Amino acid sequence: MLFWIIPLILTLLCGCGDSSDLEDEKGKDEILSSATVLSHQDCCDKLPGKDKKCGKCQQSKESGTIVKSKELSEKEEMDKLHWQYTKTLHDKFGDLYVVPNIGLEMLWVQPGSFKREKKQEKHIYLGFYLGKYEVSQVQWEAVMGQNPSRFKGPDRPVEQISWEDAVTFCEKLTQVEIFAGRLPNGVSYQLPNNVEWEYACRAGTSSLFFWGESPATQYANYDDGDSVRETKKVDSYSPNPWGFFNMHGNCWEFCSDISDENSLFRFARGGSWSDASDFMHSAYRYQIERDSNYNNLGIRLALKVDRID
Repeated sequence: MLFWIIPLILTLLCGCGDSSDLEDEKGKDEILSSATVLSHQDCCDKLPGKDKKCGKCQQSKESGTIVKSKELSEKEEMDKLHWQYTKTLHDKFGDLYVVPNIGLEMLWVQPGSFKREKKQEKHIYLGFYLGKYEVSQVQWEAVMGQNPSRFKGPDRPVEQISWEDAVTFCEKLTQVEIFAGRLPNGVSYQLPNNVEWEYACRAGTSSLFFWGESPATQYANYDDGDSVRETKKVDSYSPNPWGFFNMHGNCWEFCSDISDENSLFRFARGGSWSDASDFMHSAYRYQIERDSNYNNLGIRLALKVDRID
C-alpha cells in the first residue's frame, strides 16, 4: 500500500511549493508595478542635495516654463495693444463725447476699483465711455428705424427691447460710425459688462444706492406704492457723483455678460419703474432671458476697446 502513498505525498508537497513560489512572484510583480508608478516628485525626493531633480523632471519643468513665459508674453503684448487703443480713443474724444447725428452724450470713465457691500473688490483696468443717459426713443429710432416702446415719448428711454435687439443697435451704430471715419481702430459701441456698469453706478460710493442706504423717490423712478407706474424722461432726477442719470430705476439696463452655461440668460441692472427699491441696489444683478422684451427693459450704451482675450 505504501507504493502509492509516497508519490501522493510528494505531489502534495510539490504543489504547495509551486503555490508559494507563485505568491512570491506575484508579490514581486506588485512591488515592481508600484515602483513604476512613482511620480517624478517621489523620484526626486530620493536624490541627495538641495537641487533634487532627475533629468525627466528638469526637462518637464523647463518645457513648462517656456510655455508659461510665451503665454505671459502674448498677454502682455495684448494688454499693451488694448491700452494703446484706449489711449487713442480718449485722446481723440476727450472726457465728453457726443455721438453725431443722434446726440447721445457719453462720459469718460477712468480705470479704478470698487468694493461691493460684502467687501468684494472689483477692478477696471481700461477706461471706457458710458452713456450719460439711457438710450432715448428718438435715438433708438434714428439707428433702428422704428420705436417699439410702450410709453411713447422722444426723450423717454426706449423699452420693450430684448438683449439681442440691444446688441443689434450697438452693431449698427458702430458700422455707421466706422463708415463715416469717426471711430479709431479697435473700438466699438457695446453693452457695458457687469463690473463696468456697477463701477459707474457706484461712482466712488460703497452704499446700497449712490445717495445712501435708504431708497428715496427724489432720486429714482421705482415702485414705492404711490408712484406713477411708467417711465420718465432720461434726464429725470439728479445724476450720481460722476454725472450719470437714472442708474437706479426707470428701466433695467442690459449688460453684455452671459449669466448661465447655456447662454440663454443675460444680466440686467438698476431696477425699474415697475420694481421695488430692493432691485435698485448697486450690486443687484437680475437674470433675464436674452429674447425677453418687456416694457421695463432698456439700454445704456458703452464705447470701448474690442477686447481679444
